[in-house]
This record gives sequence, structure tokens and C-alpha cells, in this order.
Amino acid sequence: MDTETDMPQNLPCGLPDDIGKIVKAEPECPGVWYAVIETDGFPAAEYYIVARDADGVSDEAKAYGKPLPHHPKLLAYSLDDPRSGAGILRYEILRRRVQNRLPLPEGETLLSAAVFGMENYPDYFGSWPAPRMTPRGFTTRWRERRPGVFTIETDRGETLLAVCCPLWTSCLPEPIRRLAEQTDFDRAHGIGSTLGYLFFPEAAAHLVLAALPNENTEDAYG
Repeated sequence: MDTETDMPQNLPCGLPDDIGKIVKAEPECPGVWYAVIETDGFPAAEYYIVARDADGVSDEAKAYGKPLPHHPKLLAYSLDDPRSGAGILRYEILRRRVQNRLPLPEGETLLSAAVFGMENYPDYFGSWPAPRMTPRGFTTRWRERRPGVFTIETDRGETLLAVCCPLWTSCLPEPIRRLAEQTDFDRAHGIGSTLGYLFFPEAAAHLVLAALPNENTEDAYG
């Protein structure tokens, strides 16, 4: 892994007293480590360990960390807990690499960290925005059905259901995805890279909404 040259190379000693046996530890950026921890009777777990005085980590990210009992100047973030703050920390690690013109790990982008982070950390990233462009023209009116799902009216007088990338990738089966349209931009650049919305005709909206996890939704226009 490419790292900045001023990174410390080892975690402080004594951490097993707090979180278990460290079987792997790698520096991510100054004051931040990725660690694999083993605890008696439990499978290995992944953590970020962060020094409370790490310069490249925001106060917002540090607020999520859990101080270690015997090392209160170190904060732990479980990668197995989607709301531990690890998603925010990952974004800030990647942002630092981008700012320092260091290569990103294969398959990761700053955009994907933000788009997928919106689900669990809307206070940090903001919520998923309504798309301004659709395959059927520009958005003229929209209503949020649930986070990341919008009923869209366009300047061509058409109505579509838009579903954000994290939801359609994780919740919609392939037969339903095939009913969707994409913008010209997403088709040209690859929706796997742009992380764009899928757009469904009104006739398919009930199938899409039924496939998504249950949440309170608002009625579409009518």
C-alpha cells in the first residue's frame, strides 16, 4: 500500500488490553491505522484506530470514535458497524490521498465513499439529492418518496421514479433493473463509475417500491 512517508509504522503497545490481539496493522495516513483484531471466542474483526490528535481527521469524524479504556488518546471505529463512523473516516482517508496526489486503492473513489456514505451519515455528507437530469428531460418538480427515491416530473411533461445507486445496487433484482432507463451521461461513462440514478416509468413504480426496504413513503403526484 502506498503511504505518506511521515506515517508511524506501528500501533502503540498494550492495545490487547483494550480490544484484543492485533493480527494485522497498517498505517492509512498520519495517526490513522487499519487493524485486524482477534478476541478469544470471536472471529477476527476490522477496525480503524485513530490518534485523537491526528491532524488529517475532522472533529466530526473523531466524535464517532470510541476511546479505548486504557488508551483514551486512541479512538476505535468498527468496520462491521455501519454507523460507527468508519464510513466518514474512510472518506477522509481517501480525501487526504487525493489532496496529496497519492493513488487510491483499486475500486475505490472519493465519489463512491460519499454516495454510499449518505445512507448512514446524512448529517455529514448531506442526503441524496434529487437528480436534475433524467432520460426524459430536465427535472421541473420532484418529491422524495423516501431517502434516495424520488418521483420526478420533467420538462417534457413526463413522470418517472428515480432510485439512487446505493439502493438499486443492493435492493433491486436484475429483472426490475432491466425496466429502468439511464441518462446519456451514465450510459456513455458507465453507471458503475458515475454511480447515477436509475429511472423507472410510472407503470413500474409499484414494483420498484415493493422491492425496496419498508419505510414511510409519500404519495406520488396526483
